[in-house]
Amino acid sequence: MRSSPIKWLLLLAIMGIGWLVVLHIFRNKPAPSPTSSAAETTTIPSPSPAIAWHVKPEPKTASSDDDVTEMIPTPPVDAGRVAECLAGHPRDAANLLAAFHLAKDTNYLNEAVANFPDDPRVQFAVLAKNAFPADRRKWLDRFKASAPDNALADYLSAQDYFERGNTNAAINELLAADGKKQFGTYAVDSQLDREQMALCAGKSISDAGRIAMENDEHIPMLAGYRKLVQHMDDLQKQYAAAGDKESAENMTLAELNFARQVGSGDSGKYLVNQLVGLAIQSMALRGLDQDRHYEFLDDETPAAALKDLKTQRSEWSKTVKSFMALYPQFTDAELVSYQERMRLYGEIDAMRWLLAQHPQDQQP
Repeated sequence: MRSSPIKWLLLLAIMGIGWLVVLHIFRNKPAPSPTSSAAETTTIPSPSPAIAWHVKPEPKTASSDDDVTEMIPTPPVDAGRVAECLAGHPRDAANLLAAFHLAKDTNYLNEAVANFPDDPRVQFAVLAKNAFPADRRKWLDRFKASAPDNALADYLSAQDYFERGNTNAAINELLAADGKKQFGTYAVDSQLDREQMALCAGKSISDAGRIAMENDEHIPMLAGYRKLVQHMDDLQKQYAAAGDKESAENMTLAELNFARQVGSGDSGKYLVNQLVGLAIQSMALRGLDQDRHYEFLDDETPAAALKDLKTQRSEWSKTVKSFMALYPQFTDAELVSYQERMRLYGEIDAMRWLLAQHPQDQQP
């Protein structure tokens, strides 16, 4: 069932404004004074294109403005239906978190915290929402203990230590994260749980998929990544200014490793995380001698590496533009298949697959 014709914003929020927002988040530091109210109340708009991509717009009509667009909102889920669904299912951590995200009711999160405090998914939800700021250190330590192979726990802990002025402890956390291959936000599993809950609440398959793709943890997590990268970048500059080239390069390596982990695994299946990874890489590379060949860059210069990143962004942008140009033509069945492939292979690969089903409709 299609929505009534309205103007829609999609492409600008994806690779235009979306990329600029990511760069803004990582390039702009908060006001230097910790007491500045402006710094504390600044809001960061979400660069995540995931919600918009799963909204099926109507073709433009003669009365539509050519370039004025507006995003169609994700269909809401009735909180009462969510409660009914939860009553018929186990009140385990997965279902409670799904109910929390769909119904926007913190009582479900509190119940998950009370009954499953050692579940890493619950711990991550608490940290992403900063639900208990006074006890944040306790929840970070719990997360590290419950998910010892998850580098994200170490990075979040490092950011917290940097904020507390404990640089040595923060560096130790970065060293711990460096040797881990896993970087998990539990996004794919959470998406499946939310989709099942939305289906139970009476949503269609396509609507349930769109609802499940909503990730309201992107904003706080990106803000945390930004703070961490800024601390790392400041430390790298301090080492360089002191003439400690080895430590400066090691910190650059730590930034590049963080970028790689953000954009890989299940986390990297979401384009917003890949964009964040590119933004972190760009910051790290700009702190190096642009014309020097570095062994850790496979003997490439930072200038050449930055050019490669620009090419990567351009390729993604072309894919997204082609995808959005054909979006009104995709059937609900195709979009459901797209969502399934996205969970397996990532958003960009899923887009390329769906575009390949419509070769005759693409402009040369």
